[in-house]
Amino acid sequence: MKPLLQIVRGWLWHSRNRVIEKVCRWGGRFLYGTRMLWLNDMRWLEPYEKYLEADRLPDKPKTRILDRRFVLIKFAESVRRLDGSSAECGVREGVGSALICKALEGTYREGSRHYGFDSFEGLPEPSARDAMASGVNNWRKGGLSRQLEDAQRYLADFPTCTLVKGWIPESLDTVRDEVFRFVHIDVDLHSSTSDSLAFFYPRMVDGGIMLFDDYGTDTCLGARAAVDEFFAGTPESVLELPSGQGFVICRAAGCRRLEPRALAAV
Repeated sequence: MKPLLQIVRGWLWHSRNRVIEKVCRWGGRFLYGTRMLWLNDMRWLEPYEKYLEADRLPDKPKTRILDRRFVLIKFAESVRRLDGSSAECGVREGVGSALICKALEGTYREGSRHYGFDSFEGLPEPSARDAMASGVNNWRKGGLSRQLEDAQRYLADFPTCTLVKGWIPESLDTVRDEVFRFVHIDVDLHSSTSDSLAFFYPRMVDGGIMLFDDYGTDTCLGARAAVDEFFAGTPESVLELPSGQGFVICRAAGCRRLEPRALAAV
């Protein structure tokens, strides 16, 4: 008979693996190896745990989009040594902005802040460019609506966070004179993505990161097209991740390349 300690260890190992399997397998597909360090050693998650409450849907495990949250956190952490503000386009209940603020906590210097932009009235009117390959449009005007007050409560831990209610691109004018080290674009639609890129790209510092939440999703082909079209005319390349996200490291771009007058006109 096996010693009790060995039996308990075996039970704990299998229990842990069942949790990990919820992330590694989805729809019968193998997504991630069970030996991935980010799954087996989740100490990286501890500072962010309380900000993932909105991800815990009643009928789905909290691990359902943990890979995307991991990417967002690690990319935000990677710019801690850079100067500049951060921004999120598409705030909803505030999870993404909370993760960014926590990742960059203590590094907002010389008046820099985190800005969250959202209409808080849902999506604008989708266009034909936002349809899926089948021709069906997954989006509708007013979809994904959340209340500003709910997001404000969710982000109450972060005095360096400012939420801006309004439609893109008009709402972005409030930060026209800022420079940015990290921008997370999660607006689902072609026009909003295109407008966000046109505004933020010339304001990115050298080495700043732009992360696109919708880039690899078949329901957001319009957002993907907007990113590809924009960066076809720049020195940077868009890198796609298996999590469905895409990103750009702004090495040659940024406000440093522009004269002050030119930046003010963008």
